[in-house]
Amino acid sequence: MEYLIFKTGDNLVGLDVVKVEEIVLSRNLGIFSGAHSLKHDGKEYMLYDPSMDLYSVVRPLPDKYAAILCNPGKPVGLVADVAEEILKVSEDELQSADTASPEIDKALLDGIVMQDNRKIHILSFEKLTQLIIQRQ
Repeated sequence: MEYLIFKTGDNLVGLDVVKVEEIVLSRNLGIFSGAHSLKHDGKEYMLYDPSMDLYSVVRPLPDKYAAILCNPGKPVGLVADVAEEILKVSEDELQSADTASPEIDKALLDGIVMQDNRKIHILSFEKLTQLIIQRQ
């Protein structure tokens, strides 16, 4: 399995690379709450900061951020401080989401990976997409 690892605040999040269409840099929108969109290559992507639900954080964005564009039938852009790397993970390395800290919404995770002294929360893109669609 391969995951795109990105940083949101102080947290590392992994997303299945198969879900990623493109990564683009964008400018700050200010405090991120509610619906925002990003137009790119003729498509309009609904922007979403996963830290809002995963970590219950509404935060100011940096001056520039990465929008991880995905199109699982409905164009979605995940807001990240930075996209860091592609990480190969074996099935044995993927731990249960139940091992996450109590303040994290485990329902949005497929699991956790511990690698190189880093804890990476593996995002369930399907569950996240359902949540985003429900809010529209």
